[in-house]
Amino acid sequence: MKRVLLFAGTTCNTTHLGLDSKSQNDFDDVRFTSSDGITPLHYWIEESTAGVSATVWIKIDTIPAHPNDGTICIYYGNVAATAVSNGANTFIKFEDFEWGNDADSLSTSGGSVTWTVVIAGGTASAEIDTAQFWGGTKSGRFYHDGVNYVYAYFTCASGTNQAIRYRLRKDTTARMDTIHGDGTSADIIRVAATEAIQCYDGAIYQPTGSSVTADNWELFELNDFNWGADTVDIWFNSIRITDNADVSYIVAAYGNQLRFFNGAGASEAWVDNVIVRNWTTNEPTWGACASEETFTFNVASLYSSNVEETTLTLTGNVTAIMIGCETVTTRGFAYGTTSNVTEPDHREVPPASYTANWSEYNSWE
Repeated sequence: MKRVLLFAGTTCNTTHLGLDSKSQNDFDDVRFTSSDGITPLHYWIEESTAGVSATVWIKIDTIPAHPNDGTICIYYGNVAATAVSNGANTFIKFEDFEWGNDADSLSTSGGSVTWTVVIAGGTASAEIDTAQFWGGTKSGRFYHDGVNYVYAYFTCASGTNQAIRYRLRKDTTARMDTIHGDGTSADIIRVAATEAIQCYDGAIYQPTGSSVTADNWELFELNDFNWGADTVDIWFNSIRITDNADVSYIVAAYGNQLRFFNGAGASEAWVDNVIVRNWTTNEPTWGACASEETFTFNVASLYSSNVEETTLTLTGNVTAIMIGCETVTTRGFAYGTTSNVTEPDHREVPPASYTANWSEYNSWE
């Protein structure tokens, strides 16, 4: 589920949640848990503006059946926390191209997916690019040298309960296809050299009535895949531009792949932030926010010089950990529990407090 966090204010509605200026201004300290307040939930920060807002995708562990609601918790306010945003852990598939060096082939596959690159010849390429990017500092560049096409793909199982989302940028001559198939048929979504967005029905490329702007990053999402009827919904910049588009191309070649193909011009096209996520016909929406609470954790700490079982329990704020000698091992540095965990930095100062906020979500739109 997607949520927009606001650094300032206490806004709480179906899209936004204000953190009242209590988080780090870069949102690195934000954490999410299930309703027990303990089990961590994976999340990915799609975009953020320091001191203003962050768009966050959260992987909910359980979505209750309609009409029931669920609850998750959000924690913030730890000035020492570092970011744990992780797209690969949040989605079915994830590629943000934040790996390798400029001009490295995508076949190097330094991220969480494995790319296969096919080049017809010449100087065509599919590679890491640092000149253009939507998020982070890099993207995937697909260069057609005027004669030779190029495409790259990774394994992506077909399904009806998933959505494919990506950012695309092209110059004025590129013709960029996005292709996904189930082994019997394939969906081909084309952005033509004219900038028109089209879909292939097995005979011709049908217009959708929408167009991209050349040399501009655009957002696409494909969902509601029906592999029996060979239809798909196409979303462009968060607006659905086709409902059950006819994509009746009967071909086995693209089975369980997600492929990006530049097939025209002496041209460049770029792709960034490719995600495959869980999707349902009636996606869950956010409901009401519960109260915000500020509290101090109890800290259980074990101290040992020779006998590991010797313990000392401290309750309240710990402002420093003093080590008697370099061979001492500190264990059990856990907030609010008595379980033992290794603490690699014996001199780390724990936070004095966290702030917690409970957010409900509804299971039906």
